[in-house]
Amino acid sequence: MALLDFFRSRKPERKTQKSRSRNFHGAWNGAEVNNLTSSWTRTSVPINEQIYRDLETLRARSRDLAKNDVHVKKFIRLIKSNVVGRAGVVLQSKVKDANGSVDEAAVEAIESAWKEFCEWGVANVKGQGTFVEMQNLFWDHILRDGEVLVLKIESPKYNRFGYSLQFLDPEVLNIKNNQELKNGHKVRMGVELDDAGRAVAYHLTSKDTTHNTFYEFHGQGYIRIPASKVIHRYLSEYADQVRGIPEIAVVMNRIKNLGGYEEAEVIGKRVSASKMGFFSRNQEGEGYEGEEDEEGVSMDASPGTLEEIPYGVDFHQFNPTHDGGTYETFVKTALKSVASGLGVSYHTLASDLEGVNYSSGRLGALEDRDFYMALQDWFIACFIKPIFKEWVYNAVMRRAITLSNGGTLRPTDITRYQQANFQGRRWLWVDPAKDMAANEKAITLNLTSRAAIIREQGRDPEDVFKEIAEEQKRFKELEINQPAEAGFLMPEETEQQTNDEQD
Repeated sequence: MALLDFFRSRKPERKTQKSRSRNFHGAWNGAEVNNLTSSWTRTSVPINEQIYRDLETLRARSRDLAKNDVHVKKFIRLIKSNVVGRAGVVLQSKVKDANGSVDEAAVEAIESAWKEFCEWGVANVKGQGTFVEMQNLFWDHILRDGEVLVLKIESPKYNRFGYSLQFLDPEVLNIKNNQELKNGHKVRMGVELDDAGRAVAYHLTSKDTTHNTFYEFHGQGYIRIPASKVIHRYLSEYADQVRGIPEIAVVMNRIKNLGGYEEAEVIGKRVSASKMGFFSRNQEGEGYEGEEDEEGVSMDASPGTLEEIPYGVDFHQFNPTHDGGTYETFVKTALKSVASGLGVSYHTLASDLEGVNYSSGRLGALEDRDFYMALQDWFIACFIKPIFKEWVYNAVMRRAITLSNGGTLRPTDITRYQQANFQGRRWLWVDPAKDMAANEKAITLNLTSRAAIIREQGRDPEDVFKEIAEEQKRFKELEINQPAEAGFLMPEETEQQTNDEQD
């Protein structure tokens, strides 16, 4: 061995080891952890912690999409048009007397007073809008912000019924207000909860230091409003959920990506439609000793314009092509996914009736209408009916509902006066003749009633029956022959009957 070999560093032997990703196989395929699912969350976070972390961002992005994205705007309009409708939720008073018969006088008085309450500027404490507009505003907040916040004002200052409503921006319910109170209650994201998790008060941000419940917490002023004076509604999906989540949260990324794709397609088309190119200077000839324009030569890439090129400058055309052949397919696929997430049919959301026939259109309409009616039921139960009952109480106590004989409703019968049904919007079919024939057969077989059919059309049976009676009475007074019953014959049956009569 040479002497210098001792001074030569030996390279350590390397043991090659293949890196392996640890794979876990659970009883369910959805619990597997491998290279494909390693980024998928494995930790369940309580819903209120998730809301506390993400609500501000979700709401800001939801509001931006509601203002600037056409598909989100269309979705909000669809819900308002079909859940609220042109006439809003219609009251059908069901007051009965001691004998169980309809109390016609009380019904007429209550429905007349409620109609007045729903007129412009009466229900709203600000004196603006109708009650139907307030119903639409309810859904604006639910869909865009995830929740609605309304103050109930019991005072004769704003209308003669002594009851009015004030919509608030849900932002006044600060999610950063979380504290433990001395009475054992806890405040979570601005909502005060008792031991059972029931909302007992709402802590709203305020600068009104004169309010008797004003206090400061972490430099922010708040006032405490009892839950009995507040309407706080949201579509709850978790048992202990305290705040609402924007309804479009599930499709936000898809909608944003779709908007970015559409913008890129438009830019690509505009670039390909404009004249563009590069300039180069001719190097032949002697150099120029004066000052040169360091900015170079530029041109405006606008369509339909011609420009003069300076002497000694050559133009090399740049003509990008953009066919966008997959645009329609991509947009349709993306919007179908968005429509599924929002719970409405694609052809309705996208205003695309291509390829829709009567059967598929009817099937989609039935599914949409079931969805709308489910929202109507929730809307009536949590918003319309509670407001009506409190309105009746305040109006009766203030003797604000007048009977046709000049009297007023008695405060001792308030519970009886609060009995009512509420009818949401209903829809007509493209081919009503077939539905009318089916209705006639159902009535003949005692499978339904005329009143039920009228309610399906969104009208009050009592109103319809009264109109029919008044019409028949008027016909007799004017000696007008009433038309013979035409029945519910189909066009082909009517034609066959005519031919038989001629024979």
